Amino acid sequence: MTANGFSFFITVDKNLAKQQNLNKYSINIILLLARNNKHQTLQQLIPKVKELLKSGKAKNFNEVTL
Repeated sequence: MTANGFSFFITVDKNLAKQQNLNKYSINIILLLARNNKHQTLQQLIPKVKELLKSGKAKNFNEVTL
């Protein structure tokens, strides 16, 4: 991802942090925490994701919830 110029990785995989050593990647991760992964539910998180991206305050690992 970083080799292709990506700055952020957005996922719903709650186990990612347990499966991967996230510190070895120079990419910011945004974890979407919702009751399910249906489009209608995740769409509600988009304003918060946009706000996080615009703020410039994103960390290596970020959680966005409803």
